[in-house]
This record gives sequence, structure tokens and C-alpha cells, in this order.
Amino acid sequence: MRWPELRSARHATYRLVGPLDVPRLVREFQGIVRRNEALRVVIDEADGVRRQVARPVVEEGFPLSVQQINCRSEEQFTRYVTKVLNEDLVAPFDIAKQYPFRCRVFRFSEECHALTISVEHSAIDYRGMHLLTTQLWERYADGAGPSEPSMGFLQAARQQRDRCGERTAEAAKRHWRNKIAALPQSCVFATSQESGGERHPDRLLRLQLTGAELGRVEEACRRLNLSVYQVALTAFADTLLRLTDEDTVAVYIPVDTRDQGEQAVIGMFTLYLPLLIERSRFDPDRPGSWIFREMVTALAHRHVDFQALLHEAGIAEPDRPADRHRCVVANYLDHGANDRAPSHFDERAGLRRDRGHYDHPGRRGIDMELAVHRYADMVELELLFSGLHFSGDHAERAMRQFTREFERQLGEGGTA
Repeated sequence: MRWPELRSARHATYRLVGPLDVPRLVREFQGIVRRNEALRVVIDEADGVRRQVARPVVEEGFPLSVQQINCRSEEQFTRYVTKVLNEDLVAPFDIAKQYPFRCRVFRFSEECHALTISVEHSAIDYRGMHLLTTQLWERYADGAGPSEPSMGFLQAARQQRDRCGERTAEAAKRHWRNKIAALPQSCVFATSQESGGERHPDRLLRLQLTGAELGRVEEACRRLNLSVYQVALTAFADTLLRLTDEDTVAVYIPVDTRDQGEQAVIGMFTLYLPLLIERSRFDPDRPGSWIFREMVTALAHRHVDFQALLHEAGIAEPDRPADRHRCVVANYLDHGANDRAPSHFDERAGLRRDRGHYDHPGRRGIDMELAVHRYADMVELELLFSGLHFSGDHAERAMRQFTREFERQLGEGGTA
């Protein structure tokens, strides 16, 4: 159902240090699948009409495995888990027959396990992944978790479809047709020419904000009346314009289309909608206000079948996401109040959880990506650079430029 060279799954990975009750973890995960239709949806086609159907929870074919790995060192164990994860991320899902996820528990020792969860890209969004992992750890810790969603995924999906068909959706269609007509066909980075076509390893660079430094950043954002994500997106846009000679660059941002009553529903409700950064209209002294206006406009026109409009414009095929066209992305991921940092000790579960320990920086089909991770006491800004366009030196220079612009936006009260 997906191009094999593109990323086929969203994922979450954990290194778990401490005594893990594996049967309990498995039971809680199965319970989450039983309660959430999106993790059981298959595509049924009858008389040429495709429709989503929630299959019953059955043990046969349930894609959850527990494996003892005999390795001489944890370093070797980590390499093995990472290798399996990368294979899972590009392996296509047959969503006409299979569950749209794979869950694996790897055991290195009594005190060290790995957990990887990969879910088909069109089945669940980042908020859905957050809801899934939050429920898993809450229920593993004490058998209780967030309240059940007031509706199932299929009911929420029908409501989304009806909203896209309402009269107000016509204004959204007109808005996005105009945006699509102005979309650049690609983003040509000057660094690609400097690299001479050589493929380099992908690079993932981070800026972490904690403690007093995070406090200064949040205070500066309050004065600007902008979120940390909006300030980071502003710095990202400025950096992009310095990396290309193009007059217009498209940055795709995630827009959650859940309405009130659907916030706790696991599923795919996120559209990636383009912000058009036009060099002639981008004011380097007041870019934040422009970003804010563009984001508000995107939210106001979020109830639309954007994939259908891309197909109408000849950019995407009916059943294939336009990943080849969407090459620059800015993500925002809120990990919730219970995750104090990517790595922390969960006292109730008696486990240290190292989130993302087995992740690989590759994002097939994405040229450059900003990801803003919000934790209870930390904000982490990540920039991913595709090795197709950026060498290690190019990535380092671009990250320094991004950091300088981020600081400039915040003013003297920002980062140290």
C-alpha cells in the first residue's frame, strides 16, 4: 500500500531498564488494541468500493512478538534492535488483511528490554501515538489510564467526512486550491550542488532547553505572544531561505482536525498542510506575526480532503500520499505531563524509560525536517538533514544558523 523506498510507519521505541513484567505489558497492549478501532481497521473492498472495517481482536496473526536476544554486549543488542526496527519501518503493510501495526519486545537481560511499536502511516497520527503510549504506560503502572474515548474511530471518521462535505468546506477547498496552484514543485538546496551529488549519511541535530534556560525561552515567547513551536518555525523558515535561491518554499505543518469530543480518539486525523514562505513577503524583523497568521488561516480551513485536491491538481495519485512532493516538514510533538524528558525513571512502573533510544535519523522522502518535542520539563528542537542534500559540515552550519535565528527572535531574554 506504500512505496517501499518511503517510510511506511510511525514508531515509538523504548529502552527499558529495571524488572519488566512482560506478560502484563503484553496484556495491556492487547487491551489497548481491543478498545481502539484504529488499531484493528482493515480495508475491505466490495463491488469496487473501499471501506474501513474494524476486525475483531483475535490471537491468530496478532502482530506482537516477545524475543530473547542472546548478545555478548548491550551495544550488540542495540544494533540488532535498530536493524529490526528499520526493517519494520520500510516493510509494507497489507492493510486489507493485516493489523496496521507491529509491536516487538526484545529481552537482553532481566534488567534490560527494548520495546518497539510501528504503526502504518495512514492509520495513526502523532497525537494517536502519544495517546497509545500514554495509555500503555499508565495501565502498566497501575492498571488505570486515561478515560475511554467517548466514541470509536469509525464514528469519528464519519463525522470528519461529513464536515468535509458541508457547505463551509467549499471555502476551505477554494483556499487550498489557490495554495496548491502556487506550490513550488521542489526545493533546490544550494548545498546539493556543493555536495556534487554525493550521498551522505542523514544527520539529526538537537538543541535542548531545560531549567532556567527553558524558563527564559518561555517568558520571551509569552512577550511575543507566540508558542515555542511558532518561534522555532520562524527560525526554520529563515534558515530555509538562506539555504535555497528559490523565491517560494513550502513547509508542511501538521494540523489536527479532531473537534471537541474526538480529542481522545486514536487514529489518523492529521493533515499536513503547506505554509508558503515567499521571499518577497517574508519580513525578517517581524516573521513571527506572519507565521501566526498563516497557522491561524490553516486551522480555519482544516476540514478539507487535501489529498483529493492534490490529486485534482495532478500532484498525487488517489490512494498514495504526496510524500514525494512534501519534502520540508515542521512537526510538533507534545509528549504530555507524565514524560519529564526523553529519558526518565517511572517510579510507579519501577522502570527507567529511554524513549527514542533505538531510533534511526533516516526519514525517507523528507529532505529537511524540524521537530519540536514538548516534555513536562524540557523542550527539544531537532533538525533532520537528508544526506542527499547536506554533508555533515553543511548540516552543522545550517544548525548554527537556525540556533542564531531562534535566539534573535527571542531577543536577549532567550537562550544563553
